[in-house]
Amino acid sequence: MGKHPTYRGSWTTESHGQASEENHGLAKQCFATFVVSLTALNSGIATGWIKPRSLPLAAGANLAGRFYSLDVTYDIKEMACPAVLSAILLGLVANFCGRKPALYLTLAINILGVAISGNLYDAFSNWLVTASWSCAIFSGLVIGPVLLSEIAHKSVRGTLITFCFLQFNLGLVISNSYFHFILNSIDAIYLFVLALQLLLLTFIPESPFFLVSKSKITEAEESLFWCRGSNRLVAKDEVETLLKSSLSFQNQDLIGIIKSRPASKALIISFGLVFFQRMTGLLVFLFYSDEIVRNAGNFLGYRDAALVFGGIQLAISIVGMWCVDSIGRKSLLFISFGGSCLSLSVLSSFLALRIVYPILGKLSWIPLACMFVFTASHSAGAPLSSIIPNEVSPVKIKGLMASINGICTSIFVLLEIGIVLLVKQLMGNYSFLHFLIPAVLSGIALIFTRSTIPETKGKSLMKCSDEMISENDDHRKLLEHSINYF
Repeated sequence: MGKHPTYRGSWTTESHGQASEENHGLAKQCFATFVVSLTALNSGIATGWIKPRSLPLAAGANLAGRFYSLDVTYDIKEMACPAVLSAILLGLVANFCGRKPALYLTLAINILGVAISGNLYDAFSNWLVTASWSCAIFSGLVIGPVLLSEIAHKSVRGTLITFCFLQFNLGLVISNSYFHFILNSIDAIYLFVLALQLLLLTFIPESPFFLVSKSKITEAEESLFWCRGSNRLVAKDEVETLLKSSLSFQNQDLIGIIKSRPASKALIISFGLVFFQRMTGLLVFLFYSDEIVRNAGNFLGYRDAALVFGGIQLAISIVGMWCVDSIGRKSLLFISFGGSCLSLSVLSSFLALRIVYPILGKLSWIPLACMFVFTASHSAGAPLSSIIPNEVSPVKIKGLMASINGICTSIFVLLEIGIVLLVKQLMGNYSFLHFLIPAVLSGIALIFTRSTIPETKGKSLMKCSDEMISENDDHRKLLEHSINYF
């Protein structure tokens, strides 16, 4: 079996290269995805019960329903603290104990939350329930994708992670469609899904990447044996390649890995995606969705609006499952940020011109159409803030990266609240500036995508990691050449 060195810390094997092109074990990977995504489904169903405070802090935040700005502001601030604590706790557990222990911990916290929810006597009990839901949403849309990214084949990795977001959107639609029917039994439904996931989770192995990082080679091979459809040859080959591919970080401590250039670039990519996904208008539309629908003739009731917007996002999630592994991550980001920029620009221009030409107020369907376009565009790109960071981050710090993403999400949401309220104080309610700022940020996001985001479609995690290391080598050689020149 011939072995060919590529660049420092990276090796490939001929047999693995040939075998990795075929996805062995697709059925088991789909089974694992279904089990992991049950947390996202549960959190989506519970959104009709907890909202509006739940929506803005969701990793795949959804515009479902109509809310008043003061209520939204209060509930988001109340949600921030438990969201940060959930991100820290689950991220640390996933990083140092394993991906599955983080999922088990989420189930335990959620069971506790259901028990407390039946006896809400004070504000602290309500806070604990909110914290349990925060754990569910963070686990379902952040920690779950970490595990899926490390067991899924490169050809379907994006599709399987996007399925978690589809499940969340499906939960939203179920909640808003049948909320009155399931209100009295929502605890029973929640517990049933938790019990089902707890049972099925025992059949899924731990991440082979995590096991290799902990030098548990035998367990890693068994994990890959399960993930690759009980093909022992493919499992052995992939473990061998994993070992040699991870040499660049194998002998480094955690601090050394965090300080490395590949980790720094992964942090920039992750931070940028989270920033632009949270700061490009979602919360602004959430604030003014009621006014936009009311001005358009108020033809949508509260539940109808929730159902329509939830249905849009569910449909976009289904389409996104195909697009993410066919047209690619960067193309989908261009579509997402481009659509957001267009809808926000049109709406801000409309509101500005309406000041000069009041007759434009009769075209009240334009803001509603812009909100529809924005909802679809934002939903198309929402899963990518979870997919891409998982593909470019070093294995040993993926849990820490997940924690950082969760913390940044809460900070950015609070920051956007401050911006919205400041603009409201300076320019008045429902001002064109409310939508112009995220429109500009969406344009900057397009530049960020073009210059910084790598295309990871169809690449194994090992290749993504090796390319980050290769870029580091190229940068180092260029720097040495410049020093020698001068």
